[in-house]
Amino acid sequence: MKPVTGPPTRSLQDLAQELIETTCKIAKKHGDHRIIWWDDGGFLEEVVRKACDRRDEFDFVGVAKDESSLLLRKRVQERASTAGTDSFQVLYIPHERGDRAWFRDVEEGGARIPVGIEELSARLYGVQRWEVFDDTLESAGQESRRADRAEYLLEQLGHTATGRPDLPTLQAELLTNGHGRPDEYILKMGWGDMSDDEDTVARVRQELTKAGVVGLEDSDGPQAIEEKVRKWAVAQWMLHEGFPADALPSPYDGSVPFEHHRMRQMLEGVLRKAKRKEPLDRIYLGEARFFKDAILRFGEAWRLAKCPVNGALDEELWKLWLSDFERGEYEQCHERAVVRRDALCDAYDVDVHGIGADDSPWIRAWEEAAQMADLARRYETWEELGDVPIATLYGDQDEGTWKIDRAVRRIVVSGHPERDLPSWHPARGGLGPKRDELVTTQYVKYMEALSTRCAKALEIGEVFEGVTRTHGFLSEHWDKFNTTERVAVFYIDALRLDLAYELAERLSQAGDEGAAYTIESHICAGVLPSETHFGMGAITPGRPDTYRVRFKDSSGKPKLRAQRKGDDLSTNNRNTLLEREGWSVTRDPNDGWEESRHVAYFDTEIDDIGEKDLSGIEHKLSRRVEELAELIEEVMERETWTKAFVVADHGFVLLPEEQTNFEDVSVSDKKVDVARRRTASRGHDKTFTDSVMVDSSTPGFDYLDDDVHLELLTQPLQRFGKQGISDLRYYHGGASPQEFILNFLEITKE
Repeated sequence: MKPVTGPPTRSLQDLAQELIETTCKIAKKHGDHRIIWWDDGGFLEEVVRKACDRRDEFDFVGVAKDESSLLLRKRVQERASTAGTDSFQVLYIPHERGDRAWFRDVEEGGARIPVGIEELSARLYGVQRWEVFDDTLESAGQESRRADRAEYLLEQLGHTATGRPDLPTLQAELLTNGHGRPDEYILKMGWGDMSDDEDTVARVRQELTKAGVVGLEDSDGPQAIEEKVRKWAVAQWMLHEGFPADALPSPYDGSVPFEHHRMRQMLEGVLRKAKRKEPLDRIYLGEARFFKDAILRFGEAWRLAKCPVNGALDEELWKLWLSDFERGEYEQCHERAVVRRDALCDAYDVDVHGIGADDSPWIRAWEEAAQMADLARRYETWEELGDVPIATLYGDQDEGTWKIDRAVRRIVVSGHPERDLPSWHPARGGLGPKRDELVTTQYVKYMEALSTRCAKALEIGEVFEGVTRTHGFLSEHWDKFNTTERVAVFYIDALRLDLAYELAERLSQAGDEGAAYTIESHICAGVLPSETHFGMGAITPGRPDTYRVRFKDSSGKPKLRAQRKGDDLSTNNRNTLLEREGWSVTRDPNDGWEESRHVAYFDTEIDDIGEKDLSGIEHKLSRRVEELAELIEEVMERETWTKAFVVADHGFVLLPEEQTNFEDVSVSDKKVDVARRRTASRGHDKTFTDSVMVDSSTPGFDYLDDDVHLELLTQPLQRFGKQGISDLRYYHGGASPQEFILNFLEITKE
């Protein structure tokens, strides 16, 4: 045989056809009409079958591995009896011949081709089998690895193959059993399934040296080779991001010529193509910790923030970040954490807008660092927004303090990603205490300060100046109900302002992917008390002046109730009012949507979560927003729906999980209607020194009857003791901004 120079021009199928044709010519001289192809691996059946299909005179007969000798003889004889005089029977047997005496009568009158896939592939290159293949894969226990090798050969050399590899490339890739060149394979798998016999190790070293890997020595075994390949790739990535070559130790300092970015680009591809079950971040950010001293001497580690590999670099970046955070450099900490997070997301192919619990803990930790720095900055600067109305201070879309509530909730949801990092990692001990301080002590202090400002604004009526009131919202927009074919109103119990903004963001993303939506936010001031009965009553259709809050005495005790046109706004009465106006009322996402032009959908899931099951409430709130977005999308995708509103009755206070130091006061006066965050009476003294007392003469409370006096709590740690209610974290009914400043959404399908 003459060795082939360059890639072979023939395929395995071409060569199989030639072998069959050549063997037929020989067989004809002896009067034989049968060829027996023995394939010791059983990988060539399709190659042989398709080679036979090219010639009408070749009759392919495949033999099952477990086929009995009697059945085979019968089948061969039947096929021979119907074949033409010029036909040749090609009997394919998917194993080696060995000592199989029962085949002798079948072999009589036939020629043999004892060729497996390795032999056929070697002949394709004009070389001996031993020059290409490792025979150890054909021993017992190596069946899976041999099958992988065969799959690679069929893919590269089969009849449909294009761009077949030349012999050196084939030999290199066969070292990894067809899983790529050794350098790329080691970057991904380490030594993996490659043989560790001396000959293979030597050949791998040779291939890596040809590929430009530096520092390899003849004595290096698999583990040392693996480390040096990865170290070289990491060095190239650091150089790519601006690390000076002369700052690296020899031979990584550029003294050895190399193609600068080839290994980096190869590693970049490996990281991007890795699946979740292949946690390469644990290798390149955990195990691969190189050039630590050089990084320290360099002294500008943040210049390398976009380098997504090298645990030693990540370690130094975290130390610097924690130090900056300790000094209060929150703006810088936020910017740097975002740069680092985005670089890791890009390298490890993670959606920066969809980082989840299953993603890399290195990415999740930097995401949390960014959120923490942003939260710390907002704590420090929110009061600098100046003397603006409380609805603007809390509800402004860009700079409102509602973003503090959202940040706390998201940080709690993100959990403790640092716990999944290696024990040596600085974030393991440095991140937790800072996070806990931000979402507990500092959060309560912020709520207290914000509530103090809100209380002062309530007393003078400033809260309601220039702000839409919820009990007049629908009437303000009633013209849209008359001019739009169909309108849906989603009444969402306890949709706090930050959740409404999150819902709007989610719907905006859906609009980018499918139907286009215009989403407008309307900041509204809810009625007080911020309880479901009053809030839901306020957002039923009707003029603002028809909404009243008055006493309804029961058994000698006053009970505060909401009414429209004198009708009590209980759940049943609200439904009746809507149906009387021609609305359909439903609580079923799949039923009641096609019966009228206006549909009211009521959902109490958020309030149920807060009042019935607080376990993992932050996670549940995030999931509920996602579910609501999916429901609204589903409705808006229906052809006849072009307009929707999302409204809410009230928000809520959600305290840190460990918060217990409440100021809890019981009221025993039977003439006082007591709820968790307010009292109502026909006149009584303040219970809390910093509560807010309001009546119909207070600006913004003209919906109260003249004899109704409310004591509203604003401070987050104040509450009235009420038997049967044990909530410690979630409540509403008072007058903190989180409880009654709301965001109503108007959604228009374009």
